[in-house]
Amino acid sequence: MSPFAHEWASLLAVVTARISEAGMLLDANAGFLRLIEVPMPVPATCPVAGFFIQPDFSALLKMKVEAGAESVLVYAGLLTFGDYGGKTRTLKAHVWREEGVLHLLAEFDVAELEYLTDTVLDLNRSYAQAQTELSQTNFKLKQSTRQLEQSNAHLKAANIRLAQAQSQLLQAERLASIGLLSAGVAHEINNPIGFVNANLGTLKTYVGHFLELIAAYEAAEHFVGNTPIKWNSITVLKNRMDWPYMKDDVLPLLDESQEGLDRVKRIVRALNDFARTDAADVWQPEDIHQGIESTLSVFWSQIKHRCELRKEYGELPAVTCVLSKLNQVFLNLLQNAAQSIEGQGVITIRTGCQSDEVWVEVADNGQGIVPTDLPHIFDPFFTTKPVGKGAGLGLAVSYGIVQQHHGRIEVKSEPGRGATFRVWLPVSPPTARS
Repeated sequence: MSPFAHEWASLLAVVTARISEAGMLLDANAGFLRLIEVPMPVPATCPVAGFFIQPDFSALLKMKVEAGAESVLVYAGLLTFGDYGGKTRTLKAHVWREEGVLHLLAEFDVAELEYLTDTVLDLNRSYAQAQTELSQTNFKLKQSTRQLEQSNAHLKAANIRLAQAQSQLLQAERLASIGLLSAGVAHEINNPIGFVNANLGTLKTYVGHFLELIAAYEAAEHFVGNTPIKWNSITVLKNRMDWPYMKDDVLPLLDESQEGLDRVKRIVRALNDFARTDAADVWQPEDIHQGIESTLSVFWSQIKHRCELRKEYGELPAVTCVLSKLNQVFLNLLQNAAQSIEGQGVITIRTGCQSDEVWVEVADNGQGIVPTDLPHIFDPFFTTKPVGKGAGLGLAVSYGIVQQHHGRIEVKSEPGRGATFRVWLPVSPPTARS
């Protein structure tokens, strides 16, 4: 063996081995064992002659050695090896023979090493490029994240402005409805105020007579001895003021006046419900029928002379909602129904319950809606009314309110046969549950 054999034992790029003429491996370094895929240490018996492919082992043995030579080079050049898996490796090798033993010294597959080196370099370049691209991607991602955060902030601000605009739009529509109702409401208030005023005039007369009669009785107290004359004067006074009628009429007169004032109070309260600008959206169980009746109390007076009202109410559970907003929906539907009727007509209000939903239906026998207009009736500012008769916001606002309550509006209409609007509302909407 070479004096450097102990230094080559662990090398993988250099192949060294000692092989007997019988083809048995006597000693080898890690590079040779890796070549034939045999683990270290060198096995006690390991035939390796079969691994020599070009030239084969027998050809190396046939190389003649001069007599008396201690060590003779028998081969120098490319040596091809195989392994148990059928793979071949080509090495630049030197083989010499000494005392019946073949010594092998070779460089491990240079081409493969170069290939592996190039592969590693390519991988390193690819890795460096990937790192650069990843850094650029991360930078772009951070920029995109910042832009997204800015966009979200702008979107939140826009949503806040939109909510404010919707609130203002709803309030504007509500106040516009109050304006349209003002004439009818004024008439409704004027009637009870008129008879209360008349009753107060009558009551003032009655009180005057009562005081006069009381004064007569007080005067009679001083003439007890001449009682017939004084009692006769009191009887004459009673007949003159129609005492029996006045006595029977005074309490009904007060009851009627009280009823009139209560009527005014109800109208004012209903108007206040519609005109509220600072009321919070309080979700609580409400009686839908009470909301409908409240709406009718401020609306119906202006059309009761030309429209017949029919009510077909079903049994409804309490619905969690913001009733003041739903009253606006009912008012808009009733106004649309009334405006679609020319001359005399009928408006029907129906209610019902199905599963966990309730529905309110407003139907009329008016002009109806043409099919081409049906897809647009909930669009803001869409209207088929003449200029100055409507802003086209009523149904749009109603649609938004019903959506806030997680409900829906269904419409059925035929030209000349009226229209039916049905509002569906969940008994307990998700907004209220959360």
